Amino acid sequence: MQFAEGTGSDDRSQLNLVNANQPNFRTINPLNYDARHTINLSLTYEYGQGKDYNGPTIKNVQILSNAGINLQMLARSGTPYTEQVAPTPEALEGQPGRPVTKGSINGARKPWYFRVNFRVWKDFNFKVGKKEKGDDRRECGLQIYLQIQNLLNTKNPVAVYRYTGTPNDDGYLSDPASLSAIQSALNPQAYRDQYAAYTDRGYNYSLPRRIYLGAVFSF
Repeated sequence: MQFAEGTGSDDRSQLNLVNANQPNFRTINPLNYDARHTINLSLTYEYGQGKDYNGPTIKNVQILSNAGINLQMLARSGTPYTEQVAPTPEALEGQPGRPVTKGSINGARKPWYFRVNFRVWKDFNFKVGKKEKGDDRRECGLQIYLQIQNLLNTKNPVAVYRYTGTPNDDGYLSDPASLSAIQSALNPQAYRDQYAAYTDRGYNYSLPRRIYLGAVFSF
């Protein structure tokens, strides 16, 4: 749990407040990275080898010796953002307008963030070099692993539009003040479709599921 509050989240915060005509420059507000709650849970199970092995065998072969699995679950409450009174047409070029703040600075919160990561591996130990009396050859290790980040492919919003509080709609298309501009377009439905495609941008979400297959060699 944390309470990250102050008069500005970075070195340009006060300049932005001046440009936005804010009346008070010394008010304490939540900072942009204030995630009030963070929960991390990591579960690992690993097999040993030799007499410490308690897994399945095939013809006395310890097939899962030095193998393991890890499941990591992360949850974080939403970081703050500042709401605004009216929508800003993010998909239109040359549209002047300065957003008018609604409520207090960073007075609203984004949705919670959830993520599950998965990793499974197996270690192989061996010696290299010419075998001599005493067998003091160099010991080496090879680990083969499969890693899946964002196992459930969760779409976590990392950025939202200040008017709607959602990552895929800035509120312009549903605003009554925008109706005349939409209806005057050459193809109003195509106008709506292309506008919606632009505002539902991928970088408003966390990274999708990623799968890695790799090896680590140690000596």
